[in-house]
Order: sequence, then C-alpha cells, then structure tokens
Amino acid sequence: MRRTLLILSVLVFAALVSLNISSGEAEVPRTSKKEMVHYLSAEELLLNFIGPKIEEIVQEQYGQRKPWHFVKVSEVKGIASVKEPKDWFEVKAVIAVEEKSKMKYDALTIKFDNHYINNDSDFMKNLKNISFDLLKYEKDVKNINQKTMEGQ
Repeated sequence: MRRTLLILSVLVFAALVSLNISSGEAEVPRTSKKEMVHYLSAEELLLNFIGPKIEEIVQEQYGQRKPWHFVKVSEVKGIASVKEPKDWFEVKAVIAVEEKSKMKYDALTIKFDNHYINNDSDFMKNLKNISFDLLKYEKDVKNINQKTMEGQ
C-alpha cells in the first residue's frame, strides 16, 4: 500500500510541476499512414481525461451546450480516507465559458475515484466506470487570479 501511495504521490507531483510549464505537446513524424504519435504533458493528459465530464457539468449548469475551455488548473489532490480503504482525486480549475459573445470565468472543483489505489483488480476495465462528483461550481468569477491561487 505504501508503494502505491508513493507512486501516486510521484504522479501527482509530476502533474503539479507540469501545471506551470507551457504546453509540452511535441509532434513526432508519422509512424504509418494511419497513425501520428504525439506526446502530452501530465496536465494535458489530465485535462483530456476530465474534459468530457466538464462538458456535461457546463451543460447542466447552463441548461445547454456552451463553448468552453480550461484557463487554469489550480490544484490537484490525491486524498486517502483514514476510516476506510478509499482514495480519490480532487481537481480545482477555472474555465472560460462563452455566453452571449462574452467570456465568463467559472471556478469548479470535481472529485473522481481512484480505482487502482482502491485495490480494484480490474481497474483497467473499470476506467469507464469512474465516478465523477461536482463538489463546487461558481459562475462568473470576477477575480480569476485569486481563484487560480487558491490551494497553492
């Protein structure tokens, strides 16, 4: 258990370190006519993973689909329950949502399961079953600098 927590800590640390680094996507020449290999930073990987859920959350908050994009991920935490063997991640982020040709900034916090740490032997099969919970959503945040500095 300690080894898996150490590995998780290293992964979270790598994600946090890469948050302050500009986009690290590097394109590699095509390996075949059907594939192109490119590399992602830890932040880009995380955002690609949670992006579809954020899309659903934005649609629920506004009652319809809205164009949006990530502005800043301000905090990524791995949390372990002391009372029961359960671990999860929490991500705080600021997103820009387009409404009536203007950009509004919304702050949100989401929580999602960590099947691997929770001793789920079929965790690779269960990635599609990861549960996401919206912990907090604030619309039209005026001071995004303050929101991006929270938790740092």
